[in-house]
Amino acid sequence: MRGLPSDSSLGLYLHIPFCRKKCSYCSFMSVVPQDDLLRRFAACLKREIDLNRDLLSQRKIATVYVGGGTPGVLGERLLDIIRCLSGNFDLSDIVEFTVELNPESSPVELLRGIRKLGVNRVSIGVQSFQDSLLSTLGRIHTPDMARTAYSRAREAGFQNVSIDLMAGIPGQNPELLKEDLEQAVSLLPEHISYYLLTPESMTPLSHAITSGYAHLPADSLARRMLLHVSKFLKQNDYERYETSNFARPAFESRHNINYWKRGEYLGLGPSACSHLSGKRWRNNPDLEKYLSSLEDSRVPMVDEEVLTSREILTESFMLGLRMKEGIPLESLRETIPPEKNESLMLLVSSLSEQGLLSQKGGNLSITEEGLPVSDSIIVELVSSL
Repeated sequence: MRGLPSDSSLGLYLHIPFCRKKCSYCSFMSVVPQDDLLRRFAACLKREIDLNRDLLSQRKIATVYVGGGTPGVLGERLLDIIRCLSGNFDLSDIVEFTVELNPESSPVELLRGIRKLGVNRVSIGVQSFQDSLLSTLGRIHTPDMARTAYSRAREAGFQNVSIDLMAGIPGQNPELLKEDLEQAVSLLPEHISYYLLTPESMTPLSHAITSGYAHLPADSLARRMLLHVSKFLKQNDYERYETSNFARPAFESRHNINYWKRGEYLGLGPSACSHLSGKRWRNNPDLEKYLSSLEDSRVPMVDEEVLTSREILTESFMLGLRMKEGIPLESLRETIPPEKNESLMLLVSSLSEQGLLSQKGGNLSITEEGLPVSDSIIVELVSSL
């Protein structure tokens, strides 16, 4: 883990595993917080930061992203953690420092505090401006709380605000989607993420769907809604630069682009993943084991692996195709095994004829028409490698 190159920048991710209430669709690592647990976690995360100080001693950190969970539930402890980051890592070249916030955990004092400490971007989990859809998702905020959180972010001085929204929610129809889009654009955020809901297995919403108590929109309707999202946002000066992400010029998420381009990053917090020097690992997802390791001054790493050339190729392909710019066709031909080249190009030609892929400018990319089925397109292409 030592001897990392000194001439490259990287991303830093912190996972805060707490939510006041777990959403019905979510399988992310999170628990309902208690004060003693929050205190213990904050102390351990600062310890993990300290343990990694030498690892990053010669690295320039370009982006920081504090996600979860709901980082805002930490309150003042979040400010202490950010101060600990500044005291242990070189943040002088930071271009983007994001903190995720939920509307119910965004007091103006916290927003002002993190802004003073160098955070220059917030991402607010709105999901919908419809009470009925928020209830379906198990969210505990109201549309008014979402609008208030946005206003507070502006009041605190943030000039880069992103909001998260969802399509394909049970009970959602084109009219409700249109209302969400209009309300989102009226706020004038710099960035909008619009995700198609995919209920994870073993979640309450997944159980409700399999039991027949809730119904996802038909695939054809979900596809039409996604195409409408892209068209509407483009008409309002938001360009899609990744499958689910739209931004005004120069406000793309630098941190996430680093992921999609297979850049290097260090993840801290339970279940957080890292990718450095050709290795990938993640922290223990079990919160108690994560805490116990750090209380014993042990790095909570599990599942370390060195990626093979095949895995790197597959990953580059999958991630690159999520970006609007796509991947260079020539480098793809040079990278894949010769015996796979012909079958891949035949598949590319077939998907291009269907209007699902584009080969413009020497790059292979997914078209707007292919966007609603992008996951299946990527799986089909990768399976041919």
